[in-house]
Amino acid sequence: MISEQQRHRLYTRLGEVLGSEEAGTMIELLPAGSWDDLATNQRLDQISAEIRGELRTEMANLRTELKTEMADLRTGLKTEMADLRTELKTEMADLRTDIKSDMGLIRTEITTEMSDFQTAIRTEMSDFQTAIRTEMSDFQTAIRTEMSDFQSAIRTEMSDFQSAIRTEMSGFRVELAQMRVEMHRSARQAMAVNTAAMLAIGGMLVAALRI
Repeated sequence: MISEQQRHRLYTRLGEVLGSEEAGTMIELLPAGSWDDLATNQRLDQISAEIRGELRTEMANLRTELKTEMADLRTGLKTEMADLRTELKTEMADLRTDIKSDMGLIRTEITTEMSDFQTAIRTEMSDFQTAIRTEMSDFQTAIRTEMSDFQSAIRTEMSDFQSAIRTEMSGFRVELAQMRVEMHRSARQAMAVNTAAMLAIGGMLVAALRI
């Protein structure tokens, strides 16, 4: 193995012969240890095989560890999924219970509102019926009053008409009586004239017969 002192002396000598730059290049080409420390192809193959064997072992161990971790992860996921499913079922049951409770409250409120609405409608209908009955009663009273007034007016007009008819009939009867008196008078006068004429004719016939 070359010591640092020998390396320095060699660098100095080479610098005198080749120059400092070439001496540095030569010194860098020298191995740091002895020539026995240099790797051979056989040694490299051996090291490669050892490294490959170690890598295979580590890969197998890593595969085993990954399988174990995947199994643990799968088990953990199954457990978490089961817990999540249980929590979801519980939450769904609670939600269903809350919804049923809310629906019950809503049904109660709607029933109460419908009852109040029906009561209000019935009250309004009763008030409306009362108002209609009052208006009908007032209308009937007004109609009866108008009918009574109309009947009174008709009776008055009928009484006046009957009085007028009676007055006219009385006048007509007087006229008829006068006409009867005149007719009797005319008839008597006609009978007297006829009688006188008949007597005159009879006298004339008698006189004619005597001649």
